[in-house]
Amino acid sequence: MIGPDQVVNGVTIGLIMMLLGLVPGLYQALEDGIANCASLLSIRSPFLTRSREFRQPRWFAAVGVFLILLTFLAYYTR
Repeated sequence: MIGPDQVVNGVTIGLIMMLLGLVPGLYQALEDGIANCASLLSIRSPFLTRSREFRQPRWFAAVGVFLILLTFLAYYTR
């Protein structure tokens, strides 16, 4: 029993999860941007610099599709 505003939230979050899981390099670019922003706010020292390579989680796409389906199921069964 959810309303139209919650349907929009569920679909939006589901689409974002699908994009993070399917678009090549998007997850890594997002992680690099967050790390660069964090390094601007912290004291620069050789101890804090680290280079990590994250693999893109493909399961994000499946979770996004499941979330969208679950959202519509919850909306239509009210």
